Amino acid sequence: MAIESVKLNIDNRTYSSYLTKNGQMKTADNVKPLPAQGHLVHDTLLSIPKFWVKDIAYDLKAVKDGFNGTANDHQLGRINDVGLKFGGIGIAAYLASKTSDPKTRIMEYVGLGTFLAAMSLFPKLAINAPSEAVHGFDIGKEYIDDQGRKKSVFQDSNYIPFDMYRGEFLDEDLDVIGDRMGIPNDIVNRHDVIKEQMRKIATQNNTLWMLSAGFATPVMTALICCGLEKLIAPAVEIARNNRANSEIERLLDITKSMSDDIESIPENELSKKVKCILSKYKDSSIPQDEIEKIVNILSKETDAKLADSIKSDITNIFRTQKRGYVLPEDLTADILIAAKASVPKFRNKEAMTRILSPEYREIDAIIRSVAGDSEEITSEQLRELRAGLNQLFNQRIDNDSLIKTKDFYKSEIQRIVEKITSNIKEFYATEVTEETMKEAVDFAKVLGEFKTNDQLLRKSQGVKVEFAPDTTLARYYSKFENTLLDVLGIKYKDLKAIRESDKLTHDLLEKKLAELGKDEAKYSKAVKKLADIIADMETALNSKTADKSYLLDLVNAVENNYNNTAIRLNSINSSKFANVIKQLVAEDTDTLTNEVTSKEELQEMLDGTVRYKRELDIPLENAKGVGSSKEMMITRLVERYQGVKNSLFRILHTMDVYKRSVPADDYGKLLLEKGKEVMLTADSSQHTQKLGTPNNPIFYKDLMENLYNGAIEDATTAAIENSKKASGSDLFERFALYLKRFRDIMGNNDIDFKNLYHQLDEKSKEYAQDVKTRMAKFNLVSQTPVDFVKNASARRYGNQKWLRMAATIGGTVLGTVLLAQFSFGRLKNPQNVKKQVNDAQG
Repeated sequence: MAIESVKLNIDNRTYSSYLTKNGQMKTADNVKPLPAQGHLVHDTLLSIPKFWVKDIAYDLKAVKDGFNGTANDHQLGRINDVGLKFGGIGIAAYLASKTSDPKTRIMEYVGLGTFLAAMSLFPKLAINAPSEAVHGFDIGKEYIDDQGRKKSVFQDSNYIPFDMYRGEFLDEDLDVIGDRMGIPNDIVNRHDVIKEQMRKIATQNNTLWMLSAGFATPVMTALICCGLEKLIAPAVEIARNNRANSEIERLLDITKSMSDDIESIPENELSKKVKCILSKYKDSSIPQDEIEKIVNILSKETDAKLADSIKSDITNIFRTQKRGYVLPEDLTADILIAAKASVPKFRNKEAMTRILSPEYREIDAIIRSVAGDSEEITSEQLRELRAGLNQLFNQRIDNDSLIKTKDFYKSEIQRIVEKITSNIKEFYATEVTEETMKEAVDFAKVLGEFKTNDQLLRKSQGVKVEFAPDTTLARYYSKFENTLLDVLGIKYKDLKAIRESDKLTHDLLEKKLAELGKDEAKYSKAVKKLADIIADMETALNSKTADKSYLLDLVNAVENNYNNTAIRLNSINSSKFANVIKQLVAEDTDTLTNEVTSKEELQEMLDGTVRYKRELDIPLENAKGVGSSKEMMITRLVERYQGVKNSLFRILHTMDVYKRSVPADDYGKLLLEKGKEVMLTADSSQHTQKLGTPNNPIFYKDLMENLYNGAIEDATTAAIENSKKASGSDLFERFALYLKRFRDIMGNNDIDFKNLYHQLDEKSKEYAQDVKTRMAKFNLVSQTPVDFVKNASARRYGNQKWLRMAATIGGTVLGTVLLAQFSFGRLKNPQNVKKQVNDAQG
């Protein structure tokens, strides 16, 4: 069969172009292209938001069309930008979820936004704007095509819509652009030359953008973020501090109204969990592992001592009677291990090893003879078990011919047997009655509300005084150290040298302080700046008003929460919850009151002149509340505050010592010289050892008296008194009190800090309880100025080094792209351009 070729029905085709079909052109009569249907974009401050909204709508439509399979090339290109933005948001959200610091969370999103902004701003500011200034036209010009899509004019060098440059504006007039580029007017096809130059310059700049963006965008992002962080961090801290103030006031009201009527306390998560467990064992015995489960639920997120008290009280609440003792699963192995562990405590280890190393079967036989197969034994059976072990070990002593002093070893055996059987625990019968179930559930209700309040109070306390990033105390500490470096005139080259050397830090600090002390005006200004920061810190921690103190409200809220919880537990059953009550407050619930009732008393406690829950006429171990969870929480607040405040005061005092005039007598010169060294470098340990002068108490006392005698220099006094007044607080008075307290404690030869109990005279008795703790003494001596400046220098050097590196990279890239503009689009022989073009055009 013949194969016929396929015939194409070309003559009968019905296709016609879109424009012909719509009557817009007739191909037979027209030979020129139609005018462009699109137009160039003219951005103004009013039009930018409109285009921004339209771009978002277009991008969302592009995503939709992409999933529907109808997206065009331009839409698919835009989807990449959408993915970048959503992916960035996802990464920022993930990183923000990994931290609890609000500033860090905010900066994750700021970093993303800055990065996206830098991607857009860098070409506009560093390439497009300089290019337009040099060459006379905007290479970043955009246009709207006939389908409403926004594109870059010079995005594709093979297709540039020059027909949209209609001359409606100066920047869109090719003749004006040619004039700016220096293209002669009387050349053939001048517009073609102008267009070619525009294409060439745009292509060169687009290439430059692609090459430089990888360096410039991250550097620009980092530099902008560093600048924004300086604005964001203080704002976040102020907002956090204000929220903490409001939360403290709310918690104070809540803790004040804690009623001891247990029935009025609503159920909470803890009580519901405990009730669910106990309801399964009502009127029956509850297994020990279920009691352990309840203990774990109740003691979660409490301090270790309070957790032990909860375990003790909850374990006892269900006990009805002692049933005997429970044997461990492998008591025989436990006894052998415990026996071997007792050997090293004796001088003659060889003899004890022989005595305390019986056969496994010997121990097992004794246990089985007493208990049989039972896992429980009575008190009488426990005595029989210990007697059997005593007899076994005594027989081994009698049978050992190498042991001469048998009576000595036999006298030790009874004590050893008691110890190696100590893991045989008492076993009590347990029963969940209606009464015990109600007590346990009520206990859980009380503890649940206590823990909720306690966690919120700790969070507010953390915002205020914890030395962590972006807390109130930390922010002012950082501000103080930066101001100190500024007023001392410590430059970048100094930071690099001293950041890792105590010796260099000491020498430079000594030099700077001496120079500062010689300039009266500069010195007064420096002291005032530093004192202003301390005053601002006091105001931020408390309030702007003289009679209001948020720290006082915080202390009282803590007092209320612990005191009222103890009173509530006492009303349920004082005997059954005695351990928890004691650990909460360590006081009789009938005498519970708030210890600190005024702002003045709070300042005395913060300054260390009085101790929280202390009575002067009784020993420390009998003081009210000492060792309780409440006392430890409030003491933590005080210690964090004192550690920072005294470090700042020590800096002011060091500056004051260096401002003093040199005495005329030799002994006075020696005291001042030694005093300056003490102020710069002496830490708590050195003061404990009396600065290495324990055999010269007169010199040490004279030295302390000379340093801390209260004779503050006039310039220092005036500068501090002229500083900002902390609300309700005389900063100079508290500074002088710090010096007096230091002299009375650290400068008192009757206090021997090397001993557990210090020998005190009447003069220092009022401080007795306060100096008995290592932390209180450490906070009083505080951080040395050398360490202070060294650490501050290391932090500033790290920041400045990074910024300088980033600025160098950014500056190099920026300089390169700016200079490149003067070589782009250059004509080989500008003076002969007319001849070149005319010759080329023929």
